[in-house]
Amino acid sequence: PPAIIQNLLPFDMTVEAEDGSLHSFTLKPGDTQELYSINLSHPPALFITVPEEEMCGRINLPPDLPEEITFIIGKGHSKVALSILHEDLGYHRLSVYCPFWMINKTGLHLEYKDDRSGNVFKHPPNKKILLLSCEDKKQCKIHLLNHTKRGSRTEWSRAFSLQAVGTSGRVSSKLSE
Repeated sequence: PPAIIQNLLPFDMTVEAEDGSLHSFTLKPGDTQELYSINLSHPPALFITVPEEEMCGRINLPPDLPEEITFIIGKGHSKVALSILHEDLGYHRLSVYCPFWMINKTGLHLEYKDDRSGNVFKHPPNKKILLLSCEDKKQCKIHLLNHTKRGSRTEWSRAFSLQAVGTSGRVSSKLSE
Protein backbone atom coordinates (compact mmCIF):
# COMPACT_ATOMS: atom_id res chain seq x y z
CA PRO A 1 0.00 0.00 0.00
CA PRO A 2 1.16 3.57 -0.57
CA ALA A 3 0.18 4.50 3.01
CA ILE A 4 -0.89 3.10 6.36
CA ILE A 5 -2.71 5.14 9.00
CA GLN A 6 -2.42 4.24 12.69
CA ASN A 7 -4.57 5.35 15.63
CA LEU A 8 -2.39 6.20 18.66
CA LEU A 9 -5.27 7.85 20.51
CA PRO A 10 -6.94 6.25 23.56
CA PHE A 11 -10.30 6.37 21.74
CA ASP A 12 -11.79 5.02 18.51
CA MET A 13 -11.14 7.25 15.51
CA THR A 14 -13.08 7.45 12.22
CA VAL A 15 -11.34 8.52 9.01
CA GLU A 16 -12.78 9.53 5.65
CA ALA A 17 -11.49 11.40 2.61
CA GLU A 18 -13.22 14.58 1.49
CA ASP A 19 -13.05 13.50 -2.15
CA GLY A 20 -14.57 10.06 -1.45
CA SER A 21 -11.38 8.20 -2.43
CA LEU A 22 -11.49 6.37 0.90
CA HIS A 23 -14.55 4.71 2.34
CA SER A 24 -15.13 5.80 5.91
CA PHE A 25 -13.55 3.42 8.43
CA THR A 26 -13.06 3.30 12.20
CA LEU A 27 -9.84 2.41 13.95
CA LYS A 28 -9.70 1.24 17.55
CA PRO A 29 -6.77 2.45 19.70
CA GLY A 30 -3.52 1.01 18.32
CA ASP A 31 -5.10 -0.30 15.09
CA THR A 32 -3.80 0.41 11.59
CA GLN A 33 -5.50 0.57 8.19
CA GLU A 34 -3.80 0.14 4.82
CA LEU A 35 -4.72 2.92 2.38
CA TYR A 36 -4.53 1.38 -1.10
CA SER A 37 -6.67 3.94 -2.91
CA ILE A 38 -4.99 7.13 -1.66
CA ASN A 39 -3.07 9.22 -4.20
CA LEU A 40 -0.23 10.84 -2.28
CA SER A 41 0.90 12.98 -5.22
CA HIS A 42 -2.48 14.76 -4.81
CA PRO A 43 -3.59 13.69 -1.33
CA PRO A 44 -7.18 14.37 -0.32
CA ALA A 45 -8.22 16.29 2.75
CA LEU A 46 -9.04 13.86 5.55
CA PHE A 47 -11.78 14.14 8.14
CA ILE A 48 -10.77 12.67 11.49
CA THR A 49 -13.58 12.10 14.00
CA VAL A 50 -13.28 10.96 17.62
CA PRO A 51 -16.90 9.96 18.32
CA GLU A 52 -16.48 9.39 22.07
CA GLU A 53 -15.23 12.97 22.44
CA GLU A 54 -17.74 14.38 19.92
CA MET A 55 -14.84 16.03 18.10
CA CYS A 56 -13.94 16.17 14.44
CA GLY A 57 -11.40 18.00 12.34
CA ARG A 58 -10.18 18.37 8.78
CA ILE A 59 -6.58 18.03 7.71
CA ASN A 60 -5.08 18.87 4.33
CA LEU A 61 -2.24 16.48 3.62
CA PRO A 62 0.43 18.26 1.55
CA PRO A 63 1.94 16.36 -1.43
CA ASP A 64 5.39 16.64 0.20
CA LEU A 65 4.56 15.11 3.58
CA PRO A 66 6.62 16.66 6.40
CA GLU A 67 7.71 14.62 9.43
CA GLU A 68 4.87 16.01 11.53
CA ILE A 69 1.57 17.75 10.80
CA THR A 70 -0.57 19.34 13.50
CA PHE A 71 -4.29 19.95 13.10
CA ILE A 72 -7.20 20.96 15.32
CA ILE A 73 -10.23 18.87 16.22
CA GLY A 74 -13.22 20.08 18.19
CA LYS A 75 -14.97 23.41 18.35
CA GLY A 76 -15.40 26.34 20.68
CA HIS A 77 -13.58 25.84 23.97
CA SER A 78 -13.17 22.11 23.29
CA LYS A 79 -10.40 22.37 20.70
CA VAL A 80 -7.45 20.00 20.90
CA ALA A 81 -4.38 19.90 18.68
CA LEU A 82 -3.65 16.43 17.32
CA SER A 83 -0.61 15.50 15.28
CA ILE A 84 0.20 13.10 12.49
CA LEU A 85 3.70 11.65 12.63
CA HIS A 86 4.89 10.77 9.11
CA GLU A 87 7.48 8.04 8.56
CA ASP A 88 8.71 7.06 5.09
CA LEU A 89 9.41 3.33 5.33
CA GLY A 90 9.07 2.55 1.61
CA TYR A 91 5.41 3.31 2.26
CA HIS A 92 4.02 6.27 4.22
CA ARG A 93 3.09 5.52 7.82
CA LEU A 94 0.74 8.19 9.23
CA SER A 95 0.34 7.88 13.01
CA VAL A 96 -2.36 10.07 14.59
CA TYR A 97 -1.67 11.01 18.21
CA CYS A 98 -2.33 13.55 20.95
CA PRO A 99 0.80 14.53 22.88
CA PHE A 100 -0.97 14.74 26.24
CA TRP A 101 -3.82 12.86 27.91
CA MET A 102 -4.84 13.23 31.49
CA ILE A 103 -6.34 10.43 33.58
CA ASN A 104 -8.63 11.51 36.41
CA LYS A 105 -8.75 8.99 39.27
CA THR A 106 -9.62 11.56 41.94
CA GLY A 107 -13.41 11.46 41.83
CA LEU A 108 -13.28 15.28 41.62
CA HIS A 109 -13.98 17.76 38.82
CA LEU A 110 -10.55 18.97 37.62
CA GLU A 111 -9.56 21.79 35.30
CA TYR A 112 -6.24 22.26 33.52
CA LYS A 113 -5.01 25.59 32.14
CA ASP A 114 -2.29 25.94 29.49
CA ASP A 115 0.40 28.24 30.91
CA ARG A 116 0.91 30.02 27.56
CA SER A 117 -2.49 30.30 25.90
CA GLY A 118 -4.71 30.27 28.99
CA ASN A 119 -6.95 27.61 27.38
CA VAL A 120 -8.87 25.68 30.04
CA PHE A 121 -9.72 21.98 29.74
CA LYS A 122 -12.49 20.69 32.04
CA HIS A 123 -12.19 17.12 33.32
CA PRO A 124 -15.33 15.84 35.08
CA PRO A 125 -14.95 12.84 37.41
CA ASN A 126 -17.06 10.58 35.19
CA LYS A 127 -14.69 11.05 32.24
CA LYS A 128 -11.63 8.88 32.79
CA ILE A 129 -9.36 10.16 29.99
CA LEU A 130 -9.12 13.72 28.66
CA LEU A 131 -7.13 14.76 25.59
CA LEU A 132 -5.40 18.11 26.00
CA SER A 133 -2.90 20.17 24.12
CA CYS A 134 -0.60 23.05 24.87
CA GLU A 135 0.34 25.96 22.65
CA ASP A 136 4.01 24.95 23.07
CA LYS A 137 4.07 21.16 23.29
CA LYS A 138 7.86 21.06 23.78
CA GLN A 139 7.65 23.23 26.90
CA CYS A 140 4.10 22.41 28.00
CA LYS A 141 3.25 23.66 31.48
CA ILE A 142 -0.21 23.58 32.97
CA HIS A 143 -1.97 24.71 36.14
CA LEU A 144 -4.47 22.57 38.05
CA LEU A 145 -7.70 23.59 39.77
CA ASN A 146 -10.19 21.25 41.41
CA HIS A 147 -13.69 21.42 42.76
CA THR A 148 -14.08 19.80 46.18
CA LYS A 149 -16.89 17.44 47.08
CA ARG A 150 -18.35 20.21 49.27
CA GLY A 151 -18.77 22.47 46.23
CA SER A 152 -15.89 24.90 46.79
CA ARG A 153 -12.96 25.23 44.43
CA THR A 154 -9.26 25.71 44.80
CA GLU A 155 -7.01 28.40 43.39
CA TRP A 156 -4.92 27.54 40.35
CA SER A 157 -1.79 25.59 41.27
CA ARG A 158 1.69 26.69 40.27
CA ALA A 159 2.56 25.72 36.70
CA PHE A 160 4.05 22.26 36.28
CA SER A 161 5.54 20.55 33.25
CA LEU A 162 3.98 17.66 31.38
CA GLN A 163 7.35 16.68 29.90
CA ALA A 164 8.06 14.08 32.58
CA VAL A 165 6.77 10.95 30.84
CA GLY A 166 6.45 7.97 33.13
CA THR A 167 6.91 9.91 36.35
CA SER A 168 4.45 10.75 39.05
CA GLY A 169 4.20 13.54 41.53
CA ARG A 170 1.93 15.60 43.70
CA VAL A 171 0.40 18.95 42.82
CA SER A 172 -1.38 20.97 45.45
CA SER A 173 -3.51 24.08 45.36
CA LYS A 174 -5.11 26.21 48.07
CA LEU A 175 -8.84 26.49 48.67
CA SER A 176 -10.31 29.74 47.38
CA GLU A 177 -11.72 32.16 49.95
